[in-house]
Amino acid sequence: MNRRFLFNTGWLLLALCSGCVERRYVILTNVPGTVVLENNKYVGPAPAERPFRYYGNYRFTLLADGYEPKIVDECFKTPWYEYFPLDFVTENLLPFVIRDVRVLQGPSYLLTPIQAVPPEMVKARAEELRFKGQGLGDAPPPSIQPGTLPLPAQTTPPIEVAPPPNRLIQPIGPAVPQVQGAPPTATALPPAPREQPTPTWTPSR
Repeated sequence: MNRRFLFNTGWLLLALCSGCVERRYVILTNVPGTVVLENNKYVGPAPAERPFRYYGNYRFTLLADGYEPKIVDECFKTPWYEYFPLDFVTENLLPFVIRDVRVLQGPSYLLTPIQAVPPEMVKARAEELRFKGQGLGDAPPPSIQPGTLPLPAQTTPPIEVAPPPNRLIQPIGPAVPQVQGAPPTATALPPAPREQPTPTWTPSR
């Protein structure tokens, strides 16, 4: 009975004192308060500290007022004790905690102030872009290879318009009543008046 009790107590103490691995990184920059982003997610102001779970590639973005933004790609390599099957021992059976702390600093995490551009350089750049924009409107003439002739321009043949058909002209006058059910009849034009002979005058003798 006592042996079984001691055996179970030992396993319980071993489980409570089982080890694990704590992973975290610390980012140090030359500008205090620099905003740190991890894979476009907010971490905090520098010096920034955060735990991580997986090893591999991370992208950090550093932002500060008056300084150029900086993007740093960092690779967290897997330590030897995290490979199979040693990872099971380090994560579950060791009676102490392994702390894996990655301190990120150096030239890659130094921010440079924003360089002020002189007005003369801005004006020169604007003039250069303006001249380039004016040159875009002038299309170069088409190049003709030797031994080839340009195709003649296609012309559209003239369209012949047929004269209107002869239609009977109706005089303007009072409307002639039509008999219901009878086909419409055309009204002929009245005959033109005959010319009367002009009297001639002969002197009497």
